[in-house]
Amino acid sequence: MDIENISASQVSEFNKELAAQVEDFAAAASFALAAEDRAELDRVSAPFRQG
Repeated sequence: MDIENISASQVSEFNKELAAQVEDFAAAASFALAAEDRAELDRVSAPFRQG
């Protein structure tokens, strides 16, 4: 694509797609961090759950 010929609507569409990808990435990162937190909680609390 010739950069001089990009329309405002193409830029807008690109920005929308990029924003959606960022939201997807943020959701995946949040899920991964929650899983790590859960694993750490399980590891730390394991001695107290035995019995």
